[in-house]
Amino acid sequence: MKGRGTWLATVGLLALALMSVLGVAPAQANSSNPKPDVFKTVDIQNVDSTPIHVPCALGGLGEDVVLSGNQVATLRVVSYPDGSHLMSLRIRFDKVTGLGQTSGEMYQAIAANEK
Repeated sequence: MKGRGTWLATVGLLALALMSVLGVAPAQANSSNPKPDVFKTVDIQNVDSTPIHVPCALGGLGEDVVLSGNQVATLRVVSYPDGSHLMSLRIRFDKVTGLGQTSGEMYQAIAANEK
């Protein structure tokens, strides 16, 4: 849990820092360049040996699962000429699997897209 929490805290702080910077210095309208400015970053985090708890495993008894693979986070910030901003964070799993510590069963991480 420690590794996952640290990573999520880092992404959260990055998002807050960007929002703070964008709030202090909003994009200025420029007649020669009316298009929005786009900032994009991609962070790949190796989740090897990251333990998580799956509460619905083993008929509701729960099970600790040790993960391996990569988690990819993409942060996109758009600053519009009118001073407004749009921020999106997308996290996807890249071949993330896990091994149940009680059952020995293999787990496969999946993600669903929402619009």
